[in-house]
Amino acid sequence: MATSCDHPVRETVASVGRALASEIDGLPRLSVVLERFLARAHDSTASVGAITADLAADPTIERWLLRQANSGYHAVARPLADVGEACVVLGLETVARMAYAACSRNLLGHASGPYAGTERGAWLHGLAVSSAAGRLAALLEDRSPLTPTTARVAGLLHDVGKQLVIARWPAHDRGPVRDVAHERATVGFDHASASAAVAASWDLPAHLVVAIATHHDPQPPPAARLLAAADRLMNHWRVGTTTYPRLDAEPPRGELATIVLPLGAGPETIDRWCEEMPPLVAGFDEMLRWSTRPAPPEIAAPAPASSDTTPAGRARGRRSRRERRDASGRRPRRGRER
Repeated sequence: MATSCDHPVRETVASVGRALASEIDGLPRLSVVLERFLARAHDSTASVGAITADLAADPTIERWLLRQANSGYHAVARPLADVGEACVVLGLETVARMAYAACSRNLLGHASGPYAGTERGAWLHGLAVSSAAGRLAALLEDRSPLTPTTARVAGLLHDVGKQLVIARWPAHDRGPVRDVAHERATVGFDHASASAAVAASWDLPAHLVVAIATHHDPQPPPAARLLAAADRLMNHWRVGTTTYPRLDAEPPRGELATIVLPLGAGPETIDRWCEEMPPLVAGFDEMLRWSTRPAPPEIAAPAPASSDTTPAGRARGRRSRRERRDASGRRPRRGRER
């Protein structure tokens, strides 16, 4: 489906971008490694070696991925030594989830401020919406206004503007933030337009910028409907705002149908999409819980036993009964010590 880039919201996004230029420059960027990985991971002709070479090019991401792959969550039979081996043993889909998390941690894992949830919750919400938007785009195929890869990137960035809202939120106002109108009344802009300004500053496609900026609009344009539906579903399940997401709650199928029906998504597509999401979200949730645990301490190997078998060496290795008793601090038992 073709998408139009000439949307009136672009001027608003440009204005917000100019006002927040210095703050936007200070934000972490999505890793170039992730961009290359996304392009290859969804290319049916790409080899596993080519896909994992991109991840191995960044030592920090490689170490993070291997730590997660060798954690108790995945219960591998033996330690995995490199990302390529992790892809073979765990599967590309699992490694892809870990790569999303590794590359977006600094960008998404921000303090919650006046918003509900925690730092890890904000990270989880961004990953969940990204995955849901990409999967919905894949189910819609040619009817989708965004490719699955573009939808995933839009999902990762859809709430990054909350960091900019938090930075300007009055210290005396403890929140919580009610909606985008509340944001605009308090700081002069909302997180959706700020997120779009970040995307525009990174020279991402104009239709993706519009999708991010309008995903909370009552009547969003086609490119924003994937994000709007994904965000609505994850908010309904309280993904990122509670300690444990409520993934067993019945999806709001009526609201979702209203959002995605103009894209040609019927009830069967919505049902399939809703059924596929809980395992993916639960996988992200458990992985992030493991990721925030401290690394296990390195345990020093025990000192080797003495190999001196000479009489003098054996004598040095022995202690008298009295010496052992004195070291333990116990009183001697009457009539037993000779």
